[in-house]
Amino acid sequence: MEDFLYFFTFQDPSITWVVLGITLLGIGSAYVGTFSFLDKKALLGDAISHAVLPGICLGFVLAGEKDPRFIVTGAFLSGALAPFLSSWLKQNTKLSEDSIIASILSVFFGIGIVALTAIQKSGNPEVAGLNSFIFGNAIGIAEADLFLYGGLSLVILLVLSLFLKEFRLMVFDSGFGKGGA
Repeated sequence: MEDFLYFFTFQDPSITWVVLGITLLGIGSAYVGTFSFLDKKALLGDAISHAVLPGICLGFVLAGEKDPRFIVTGAFLSGALAPFLSSWLKQNTKLSEDSIIASILSVFFGIGIVALTAIQKSGNPEVAGLNSFIFGNAIGIAEADLFLYGGLSLVILLVLSLFLKEFRLMVFDSGFGKGGA
């Protein structure tokens, strides 16, 4: 009971950072996830989550260390490429959406695993702990990470809030939205 009270009274600053970080990431993710679910593209989230691995590796290679700015930027760019490729393949091929998502997930994750293996064999001592960026490590959230995650969540919330009407139109009546544009 004592540990329970210690945790929920936020006496330890590291517990506060962890809870704040998870809350900020959860709010931004839930907002985006709601539109993905309503647009019947929930599986695209799986493809994006696997597509960020090559970006994480690229960010690490460019920085030469575990710099969250490079890693998050690489992950964002690589993850943004997945829905773009999904849309492009859907318009330009006769593949089903499930096949496209499975292909994107497999190819990006395969490239990421190859890149991660190469990085691990490179001899760079900074590679230790890189998997915490890939798999997550809530206990490892530092104050600087909190500002980065908070900024990302704020950008997500602002963009979705500013274009809420357009996102609603896209999800609930895309035919009307395309005709009116």
